Amino acid sequence: PATLRLAPEECVAALDRLDPGLRRALEAPAANIEAYHRGQVGADYTVKGTGGTDVVVQKVTFEPGAVAPWHTHPGPETAIIASGALTIFMSDHPECAGHEYKPGEVFVGTGKVVHQAKNLGKEPAQLVITYFNVPAGGPVATPAQRPSNCAD
Repeated sequence: PATLRLAPEECVAALDRLDPGLRRALEAPAANIEAYHRGQVGADYTVKGTGGTDVVVQKVTFEPGAVAPWHTHPGPETAIIASGALTIFMSDHPECAGHEYKPGEVFVGTGKVVHQAKNLGKEPAQLVITYFNVPAGGPVATPAQRPSNCAD
């Protein structure tokens, strides 16, 4: 096979003739992609979205003793526990028993179920939460009354 040797300036000129955008793309700094946090889901799940709604991502820190009072979300949510631990109490559980999520674990909520979250530990709990089906420009949570099957 024949070999074609070009000087660097000839390569740049050839790229410009073929596709000026390609040269800019090759010269642009590379995207820096790294995993922010990663967690493992303990059960099967499905997230269905509705066109025209928002997806909202938040980094949330619960200081020791902090509580997210009883509330609901308009759609599904996923929360990766990055550090610390968070206990979530779901009203659709018969005894409203809390489940503690630790670093690397993922909470998947279906939305529209009344629940609360508490940091019962001695260190801050950091989460990365994604909310789906949020009305465009609307809130990610709506306050709710304490369910009758749940203690304070």
